[in-house]
Amino acid sequence: MSFLEKVNSPYIRHTKKRIYQGDIYKDITLQFAEQKDGDLLVQTINLVYVCVLTQDCDLQQDFDNRARDEGKHNNYLPCILICPAYQAKKFRVGEHISEQRMRTFNEKEFTKLRNNDSERRYHWLPEDSQFYIPEIIIDFKHYYAIPRHILYSLFEKNYIATIIPLFRENLSHRFSNYLSRIGLPEIISETQLV
Repeated sequence: MSFLEKVNSPYIRHTKKRIYQGDIYKDITLQFAEQKDGDLLVQTINLVYVCVLTQDCDLQQDFDNRARDEGKHNNYLPCILICPAYQAKKFRVGEHISEQRMRTFNEKEFTKLRNNDSERRYHWLPEDSQFYIPEIIIDFKHYYAIPRHILYSLFEKNYIATIIPLFRENLSHRFSNYLSRIGLPEIISETQLV
């Protein structure tokens, strides 16, 4: 049993009108457009769950400065960082992204993943029946910066819960560690060069 399973719930529901780090949203559709050979191609991505990863202090400053409207825009956020949160059952068998072949996990690998003991790339969060959140896994390699006004327009309808601060900080720390990893080049031996 992981540490997260020993607490009542790692989620709360806030009644504030602003976005918080650790907010979980359901049924988010993103669209991206690109010009290719003179045509405008639009890609639609449907995400069942997403988690807000932008630092809460930045979200608070953005909200407060916009509310005061003092003409100081240096604390305004143009975009908010989110990560998809995939249903663990689908994630384990590689079916969490439709029409793409994804990695599968055996029992041992998945148990380590559920305990957040392996692979810095993933973060597991438990289910919560009160908020209708299944077990979810966040893949830090999949993240999006979406315009602030778009996420705020979805706030009322799509917000379901927020990760409590202790668990939110753990998630944030793991995400920043993943992004700050140092990729080293592959070492080529002298015999491979010849």
